[in-house]
Amino acid sequence: MELHAAIRGRRSIRKFLGRMPSQEVLDEILKQALWAPSNMNWQSWSLVVVAGEKKDEVIQAIQRA
Repeated sequence: MELHAAIRGRRSIRKFLGRMPSQEVLDEILKQALWAPSNMNWQSWSLVVVAGEKKDEVIQAIQRA
């Protein structure tokens, strides 16, 4: 991808659908996320996916923090 295409194609999503993606889509998103850069590539990635009732508990805990 050319730089100008990456800059012009960038967008910020602020509105989401209220449904979960399929497991296949979620797996692909997480696989691609592992390639995202970190500060000087020093930090290893840890990803956690939470759904269902536990998701609400996690959201509440984050909001309290």
